[in-house]
Amino acid sequence: MFIVIKVTPEMLAQDVQPSRLQRSVMKIHDLLELKSDLRTGLIAYAGSAHLVMPLTSDPGVIRFFASELTPDVMPVEGDDPLQAIELAQS
Repeated sequence: MFIVIKVTPEMLAQDVQPSRLQRSVMKIHDLLELKSDLRTGLIAYAGSAHLVMPLTSDPGVIRFFASELTPDVMPVEGDDPLQAIELAQS
């Protein structure tokens, strides 16, 4: 299973507390607990998609890297979820 997460400045909005991005990371933690038997990878995207973590059986690694994602680490501004889905499929 690949988790795809949007990492753009809009995700820092706090219309959902604590922020959209932090709430997404919390949901990733919940999903990993429910699907602890699956190998999981993590892809982050903005204007480009990037493999943050290849498939692993260690959910702690996914949790760590997901919690460290911020828009300033993304090299290209934008919003291209299709590129992230294509990366996950490959």
